Amino acid sequence: MPDSDRNRNWDVIVVGGGPAGLTAARVAAEAGVRVLVLEEHPQVGRPVRCTGLLSPRGLEEAGIPPDSQIVLRAIRGGIIHAPDGFRMEIEAPEPRAYVLDRAAFDRELARRARRAGVEIWTGVRAVGLHINIDIDRDRANHAPTLELRVRHGAEQLTLAATLLIGADGAEGRVARWAGLGPPRELIYTLQAEVAYRLGDGSRVEVFLGERTAPGFFAWAVPAGAGRARIGLGSPVRQNLRDHFVRLLERFGNPPILEVHGGVIPLGPPARTVAEDEHILLVGDAAAQVKPTSGGGLYTGLVCARFAGEVAAEAVKRGELSPNILQEYERRWRAAIGRELELGLLARGVFTKMDDASLSGLIRGLAHPEILAIIEQYGDIDYPSRLLKELLKRPKLWGRLLGLLPSRGSLAEMVKRLASQVERGP
Repeated sequence: MPDSDRNRNWDVIVVGGGPAGLTAARVAAEAGVRVLVLEEHPQVGRPVRCTGLLSPRGLEEAGIPPDSQIVLRAIRGGIIHAPDGFRMEIEAPEPRAYVLDRAAFDRELARRARRAGVEIWTGVRAVGLHINIDIDRDRANHAPTLELRVRHGAEQLTLAATLLIGADGAEGRVARWAGLGPPRELIYTLQAEVAYRLGDGSRVEVFLGERTAPGFFAWAVPAGAGRARIGLGSPVRQNLRDHFVRLLERFGNPPILEVHGGVIPLGPPARTVAEDEHILLVGDAAAQVKPTSGGGLYTGLVCARFAGEVAAEAVKRGELSPNILQEYERRWRAAIGRELELGLLARGVFTKMDDASLSGLIRGLAHPEILAIIEQYGDIDYPSRLLKELLKRPKLWGRLLGLLPSRGSLAEMVKRLASQVERGP
């Protein structure tokens, strides 16, 4: 960690060196402002707590070609395991997702950020923030208004910045310091990379049911040659490890190469911008995560681009007014906000279903006509597009509704979800 005075003042400091933080930093630096990224772990990309699934759309957003060495697998389908043991098999005509070497992916994003002029400090933890509130907000200036205390081992340093971007994850400090609300729900996860060959390597597997992963799901994703990533998530921490042990038993207790726990945030807070404090949240720190799958790579990359653009524009203009910073909020919510809200509605339906109803629904989805629509229109980034296609076919939609209770809160939630999807953007 450099200790010269010239390295203590920055236009933008990004706390968190994951994909969202690195992308926001790169975009801001490419626009001509001085950016520092603080990553608390000793190296970028480690530990890996993500399945590393990214859609073709997300791969394009990241600027990674499908034939890159960072891409381990192309995923064309999946197997959904219902609670009663029924299997629904999906096979799309073209790749619907790619499995990444997440550590290599993050390192590549870091390389691009450095090439743009970003300085990255690893092993450095942000431990405190002082916000200077006695500044003349009617006067444009580039003087730092934030003082960030950081620690590197036993060494402590105070850094100054004009604007702070919090990209420090689901339980990050920056959101608390800024007084921004928490996500609506937290999903606790355990995942292992194991020595196991998962089918032909072109399909992921998903396991549903209260006995497997209460309130969420378990997964098995093919990774590198002879490897798979097996894990689960649940909003209930209790017995999570027991569920994880039983999940690995399904695969014959393969040798574990590495194992990690993590937290997935669902449901963004009401605000992701603290205007007076000059703070933006992005990625998992802003719960910009798909509620139906827990995936946050694509959404985080999209929002990070907006964060970097707005941060650079505000700093270069010397005007960090609420209106300018709120442009970030407007942009990201216009891009993915509605999809996240629909995902929360869909998740509400899912969590209301017992195992019997869920098994019946999976069997209904496996109807040849419905399955063909899933295989053609399924979209891991925008699942509402599939629902919209089903709504165009009243006979098939009615078939699915017939599998659910006709009265009560679950039925009302399904009707509300259908109404919101039909309404469109």
